[in-house]
Amino acid sequence: MSPHERMLKVAGGLQPLASALEQLLRDMAGGTTLGFVLVVSVEKTAQYVANVDRRDGQELLRDLLGRWDAQRADIPGTMNPDLAVELEPFEVAFKHRQDATTVSVRVRANNPTDAEIRARSMLAVPGTWERTDLQKRSDA
Repeated sequence: MSPHERMLKVAGGLQPLASALEQLLRDMAGGTTLGFVLVVSVEKTAQYVANVDRRDGQELLRDLLGRWDAQRADIPGTMNPDLAVELEPFEVAFKHRQDATTVSVRVRANNPTDAEIRARSMLAVPGTWERTDLQKRSDA
């Protein structure tokens, strides 16, 4: 297959792939449609397909590139093992909104915002907890 034929074949297959991906993501998200931009490299040329308009697609890509430029995790609240950044230790305290139970979670993160996101992801039913304190720790 010539490079030109490969580019045309991939371009022609992106729309059916986008339809299948949209359905798969909707199933994973409990029926909610998620916006996406899929970028592929064909012969060192970027081709893309999206289920959002161009402006929203640009916003998605800018957000991702901004996180990459800032050496932040690809998915907020998670750690990307590709990043060679030393994460800082944090302790995040929460109080349960209904029964006032308290819990303290120790995490490593780039900054306080990521620390809270990471800590919340470890809680059962995260929305029922209110953050009461967040401190950077000096110990490892």
